[in-house]
Amino acid sequence: MKILIFGVNIRKALNNEYVGGAEKQTALLAKLFVSLKYDVCVLEPFPGKKETEKINGIKVVQAWDSLKGIPSIRAFFYRMPSLYKNIKHENPDIIYTRGAGIYNALIAFLFCKGTARFIWGLAHDHDLQSKIRKINNATLYSIITNHLMFKLSTKILAHYANAIICQTKEQENFLKIAKKANNVYRIPNICEALSVKECWVDTKKDCLWVGKFSGTKGEEDFLFLAEKMPDMNFIAVGHVTADFEKTTVYDKIINQPNIKCVGRLKYEELIPLYGQVLLLVHTAPSEGFSNVFLEAWSSGLPVVSLSVDPNGLLQTAKLGRFANGDIIKMKNQIEELAFNSSLRRELSCNAIDYVEKNHSNTVIGKQIDNVFMRLKLKTKIVKLNVY
Repeated sequence: MKILIFGVNIRKALNNEYVGGAEKQTALLAKLFVSLKYDVCVLEPFPGKKETEKINGIKVVQAWDSLKGIPSIRAFFYRMPSLYKNIKHENPDIIYTRGAGIYNALIAFLFCKGTARFIWGLAHDHDLQSKIRKINNATLYSIITNHLMFKLSTKILAHYANAIICQTKEQENFLKIAKKANNVYRIPNICEALSVKECWVDTKKDCLWVGKFSGTKGEEDFLFLAEKMPDMNFIAVGHVTADFEKTTVYDKIINQPNIKCVGRLKYEELIPLYGQVLLLVHTAPSEGFSNVFLEAWSSGLPVVSLSVDPNGLLQTAKLGRFANGDIIKMKNQIEELAFNSSLRRELSCNAIDYVEKNHSNTVIGKQIDNVFMRLKLKTKIVKLNVY
């Protein structure tokens, strides 16, 4: 069986370069499919004419040259025809895309009546609720491409996908009620096994914050925490967007004495940090199922989150603390865990156990197999031992 995956920056993720969470998860899925003996092709746009290459057994094909074509019209006269031609040439049994991009919707619409089965994976809560996407000082072009076209693509994807893979109970309920979709499967993200550290050791004094500084990750709340907790140190990891770098909030963050901004780190540079801090703090107002949560839990690091609690796990599985939007409550929770090593140890053990049982390649492989079976596709599931 041949699986074609369309996306952006998956090639970078396959080479362990810095990418976003959606791209990383897509690359992990591609690796999983290869380990299950499927024929996997990644189709993505990138600049310059390049030959087809193989990365870890995954065929990587250029969807189109991202520098070629006349702006404003190239989507219709160059990119779409090139995308269609390449998919037809690969002749896949399954087409998988992640996120609500307009090209993903185009693929769903064009191939919904063909022999291939189209699977849409959600990348973020925003894929379903575009109204919460902020558009500040937007041009007419950005309103059309980032809002109106986004809403259109979401409708197309929800309607034409043969299967929709979501990450959380909230996403699943929204799809079944608001989108009236009955082909929804809730499958958690994959988590690579990390080295376990003793996160409850009392000598540690820092908290970790990971996210893109873009104005959408609760940066003001993060700054508030640091200001109200002068005796606690915070390490901030993440790329800074050009627009956010000009804001007064970012200026205050980099000048806050107990915040250390280390910029964007490669994956192999970030992982050791999980074993060197007390807690992971999370201030973003919305997420899908954050890779950062999984990486922290896999390394035994409890999470304290302001507004996001995927599937209620912070509370029900006792993997950290959830403040339910109350920043003062979050401050108190951080202080509670910072000075209670026995409680951190309990949460740490819970976190490691949870990830091993729910996010390994073996577990996700079986759930993916179930989707394929329901789509009446022949599968080749094999046993994997990754932990």
